[in-house]
Amino acid sequence: MKEKTGHLQIQFKNGGRAHYIYYGCNRSRDITCKCGYIREEEIIKQLVDLIGKLDLDQNFIKRKFEEERERAVKFQKKFYGAETLNLPKTEFDPTQYAKHVLTQGTIEEKRELVSGIKNMVFLNKKIISIA
Repeated sequence: MKEKTGHLQIQFKNGGRAHYIYYGCNRSRDITCKCGYIREEEIIKQLVDLIGKLDLDQNFIKRKFEEERERAVKFQKKFYGAETLNLPKTEFDPTQYAKHVLTQGTIEEKRELVSGIKNMVFLNKKIISIA
């Protein structure tokens, strides 16, 4: 998806702030495109809905999963003194892991995961579609 990004920061009277990242068409194919802009959170929500149709880079997703698992093992050893983890042996499901990251991960993890999508992703009238 070729896009241009923007940032919007809002200052509230009570001192709080809101920060939004939004995407829009870069008009490389159609200079008169009136696609509009869409917030990053909405793109993530739509990708979660399309997750079963996405062609994910299996090696990339598996590597990220293994890194996360190792991190959890180190955390458990350090703070709970557990020498071994009795994690159930389950079949790795890249789609399930990708959905987890898109719904529960940090914004950086979500952006990194999106780089593992092999499909061409299009934005038209604020709707994400894939080729």
